[in-house]
Amino acid sequence: MFNDAVNTLFSDFAALLETRVRHDVRTTEDSVRYTLFAAMLHNKVKPHEVIQEFPHPVLRGGKRVDTWMPDFHGETVAIEFKYDASRGTTLNETQRAGAVFEDLRRLQLLSDDAVCYFVYVAMKEMDRHFRNQHAELYGLAQGESFEIRRSYFDEKPPSFMGKVGGAFEATVVGVVNQRFSDHNLRVYNVAS
Repeated sequence: MFNDAVNTLFSDFAALLETRVRHDVRTTEDSVRYTLFAAMLHNKVKPHEVIQEFPHPVLRGGKRVDTWMPDFHGETVAIEFKYDASRGTTLNETQRAGAVFEDLRRLQLLSDDAVCYFVYVAMKEMDRHFRNQHAELYGLAQGESFEIRRSYFDEKPPSFMGKVGGAFEATVVGVVNQRFSDHNLRVYNVAS
């Protein structure tokens, strides 16, 4: 039941996000998060069943989980979001990619306590970077998996590793891989 419910939730979310993008509505990371919240409401999740900015149970120092659902069809769910928009300025693509892997690491630390998802929306610069530098992760279709091993980080540049809290291991499974207009949506399940 949980898998069906989460697949429906993310499918509805992708459709709502696509509608937003096709209507050329200005979008931010919060907009992406609230679009998922709208999909949650559509799927009978009550507002009091969702906690935004939940204190990270493992990391200290004020670290937070973007979205926490203590009981979604019998499971605790943690969701992190990242929106890499094109801003017309020079991007440090390597640092931004490191920030994505840091979110994956933060979720992996929670994976014994929650079912963890990472929602990533990239526009053209980061889409190109991930296709070229991290294709084994970025290209995952629904149901495909990629094993991140500590060795994955061995030859990454300092600007990348400066954003990642340290090498880690995780299994990442593709949930959504969609492109609409200039937006590329990825949803991954992250586990130990």
